[in-house]
Amino acid sequence: MNAKKEKSDDEKNDKKNNEKSKKLNDEPKEKSVSIITRVRIPALDGSKNIANAKEVFDLHLDPGFAKFIESKENLSTRPIDVVVYELNSDAIFRNIFKFAHNFARSIIKKVAGRVVKKVLKYAQDNPNSLLARASRRNLDAICVTQHQIIYFCEHCSGELAQNGFLTFFLFKHEKKYYVAGVRLTTAKPGEKPKCFISLMDYGDEHIWAKSSHNRVVILSIDE
Repeated sequence: MNAKKEKSDDEKNDKKNNEKSKKLNDEPKEKSVSIITRVRIPALDGSKNIANAKEVFDLHLDPGFAKFIESKENLSTRPIDVVVYELNSDAIFRNIFKFAHNFARSIIKKVAGRVVKKVLKYAQDNPNSLLARASRRNLDAICVTQHQIIYFCEHCSGELAQNGFLTFFLFKHEKKYYVAGVRLTTAKPGEKPKCFISLMDYGDEHIWAKSSHNRVVILSIDE
């Protein structure tokens, strides 16, 4: 009798956890984060990769980044803003990043409804424009490059999450999405904090708690 009761309790707990995970997947993505600031990233030639940036990530550099060294993709970028957000609800990576993509697609739908042909032609002729990026049915519109991640961590470290919390960057390699997680150590007065970077899978189901004050950095979608 007790064994049956324990099994029933386990089943109820499993159901409750599954429902929580489903709720996190289904809730509006806009609620997952709140904006902190914007930072201007200059034009970069894409020549730098994280695996070779040991002087920036001087505490720990995840060896998993080595597989991206031989990339032959053209990752040069124009000057552009990135937006820094902070988590304000429990969320998995899909919640954290997709809200901006969904917002961008809502813009293209509203505009395209009035001037479909002109919009589509403009997007085709200007592949790096807001309209072109917003119309893509994937997360490319908000991905940063490895070179942009390095620049941000080297020159804008004051905007990274502090007190040992994480800052997440979404990037793409060979049609697959990854997340770089950056953490700063808490330094003594007058000392420079050390930087830690880890490689994570975008599809990871780990729930990041809002109480952790983790941050997210994505490309601006309004320029």
